[in-house]
Amino acid sequence: MMRKRQRGVAMVIIAAGLLAILAVAGLAIYASRITYDKSRLQGVVDATALTAAKVLDQTGSDAQAITAANAVFTENLTTFPELRRALGTGATPTLVFSQGISPFTPQPSGTLGLHYVRVEVASAGSGGGGGLLGVIGVRSIPVRASAMAGPSPAVGVACNIVPIALCGNGGADLGYPTNRIHAINSGSGATPGFYRYLAFDDTGGANAVRQNLAGRYNQCVVTGARVPIKPGVNSGPAAQGINSRFNQYAAGLSPTDYPPDVLQREPSPLLSYNSQTGTIRQNGKVVTLISQIDYGYDAYAATTRTGPYDLQPSPAGPGVFKRRVVAAPVVACDDEINKTVPIVGLRCLFLLQRAETSGADARIFIEIAPECEAGGRPGPVPPGTPGGVYILQLYRDPASPDS
Repeated sequence: MMRKRQRGVAMVIIAAGLLAILAVAGLAIYASRITYDKSRLQGVVDATALTAAKVLDQTGSDAQAITAANAVFTENLTTFPELRRALGTGATPTLVFSQGISPFTPQPSGTLGLHYVRVEVASAGSGGGGGLLGVIGVRSIPVRASAMAGPSPAVGVACNIVPIALCGNGGADLGYPTNRIHAINSGSGATPGFYRYLAFDDTGGANAVRQNLAGRYNQCVVTGARVPIKPGVNSGPAAQGINSRFNQYAAGLSPTDYPPDVLQREPSPLLSYNSQTGTIRQNGKVVTLISQIDYGYDAYAATTRTGPYDLQPSPAGPGVFKRRVVAAPVVACDDEINKTVPIVGLRCLFLLQRAETSGADARIFIEIAPECEAGGRPGPVPPGTPGGVYILQLYRDPASPDS
């Protein structure tokens, strides 16, 4: 009788031990599954946040950013079927937007000046808990991820720029105040209002000039460093390259390679420059301020948010947002040494109208835009300064240690 009781106790102990072993094995397998799901989900959410930040930066519209983010989120999930099953059918991210990053303060939809986005997928259960872990009652462990994205601090290293360098001065605005119309000329002057071409590979002759001014230029510049400049650039091909942004194509330039801006409106009538008096005129009247003409960056930015667009945005049409907003260095032209000049700052230029040629020179009418995106590396200065150049980047979300 005693032996039977001992055998019964032993069976209970063995069963309990087996149950513990199964639970530990299940926990190990499930932990690996959760780690996989969290890693994949964080990657998907990061891509979603960057997409939303890009569209928000281009259009200023949180509604368009949400649409693009949902599309990218869904597309990415198709490559991870296990993650898709864990999230469940119809899973969508939650997006909130803020004007600033520190603090990140959620704002109502349609608020002007939104720059930053937070994307979250919360309370998603990682499936498979009904197996080995099911024996101890664990059915699902929630998996979540979040990411924040938006403009970086102002860059110190700028890439994806237009290959011109504005001659500047030592003032706070470097000689290019905001809210004013600037006519910049490729002539030999060294004061604000003149510019130099950055050196680029011109083995293709005039075609290389067109292509580099249209957008092929891919070098980076560093604030404070000296940059090589290129004399003797033909003004005709240079203007043709710039004007690809205005849906004008010449000598082999293609909208496939160098798409036009979605918005084509220009001041009406067009601006002109009187070289004898050094004044900008519209319909014979001298104009100096953006407020004196009927179209500038503010009107352009407002239309990018709401439309209508002159050219349908890609992929439905040929247009691309903000092709008329470009980053360019400002240099000290009076400190030229061996065809190099020092960079004193960076500015964002809004192209008011098509470039024109005047003899051997190309003239561009611009407004200093408040900010613009470029490739490169952030510096220590926060965005928001006139002509601030930035990149779009991910930020660590304080609410998510995995972001």
